Amino acid sequence: MVIAQLRKAGADLRLPRDTIHYLYFPTQEGANVAAGMLRAEGLTAEAKPAAAGELPWVVIANHDYVVNDETIRAIRAVAEDAARVGGGEYDGWEAAAVP
Repeated sequence: MVIAQLRKAGADLRLPRDTIHYLYFPTQEGANVAAGMLRAEGLTAEAKPAAAGELPWVVIANHDYVVNDETIRAIRAVAEDAARVGGGEYDGWEAAAVP
């Protein structure tokens, strides 16, 4: 769905762009574990208190790459695995139309 929105906005999906992933956790420990896993995969990841919601900790992970079905599927699998190991939830991603 996000890729379709990027195309609709005129994004040149051949160019790498900053992509942001959101993961939520019930504990700081779980968030730190997930952030470490994501950093080991080459993403920038920070665990911090969430602004609101049922799960009090958030990991915000960034990565610059070409966004397409294949790359999103691969990074989503990494993020979902990190969320599962940390006892949390993967809540999706976003990217700007202009890199």
